[in-house]
Order: sequence, then C-alpha cells, then structure tokens
Amino acid sequence: MKWTDERLARLKAEFPTTLDVAALADELGVHPNRLREKAKSLGIKRDPEAMFAARSIGNKRGAAAPRRVPTFGTVAKAVAARTALEVAWSAA
Repeated sequence: MKWTDERLARLKAEFPTTLDVAALADELGVHPNRLREKAKSLGIKRDPEAMFAARSIGNKRGAAAPRRVPTFGTVAKAVAARTALEVAWSAA
C-alpha cells in the first residue's frame, strides 16, 4: 500500500480531531496501527481540545454505559469476605 498525496492530506486533516481512528483507517484502507505509525512518523499528534469539543457536541458511540448495579450474589460475597476478615482479626 502506498501513501498517496490524497491519503496523506486526509490523514493530516482528520487524524488530530478524529474520535474513531479505526473508522478513519478503514476509510483509508489501512490497518489502524499502520495509520498511527504513519501519523507518528509525520509528527501529527492528536489534539485533546478538539477531541473534547467533539465529544461534548455529540458522541458517536452514544450515551455512556449504565453503571453496573451489584447483584445479591456479589454483595453476599463481599459481606462474607468482610465477616471472615473480622473473625480473623478478632481471633488474632
């Protein structure tokens, strides 16, 4: 695969602000790691301010995942572990 002028121009324009490097790599027809390596060799860095602004405007991945609610089994295991520790400490 050769890096054409069009691919390099698009890499320079979109890499600093892209949220999804894998999607950009897919559009350019390269592996994401190869895209990152080429950007690094060209001295192109990701712009954290632009990425933060893009995320605040609209996240491509959607809303954040809901927090995991502990189930009864995990709570019971935690309580059993704590009581076992308390018994061990009181016996010592």
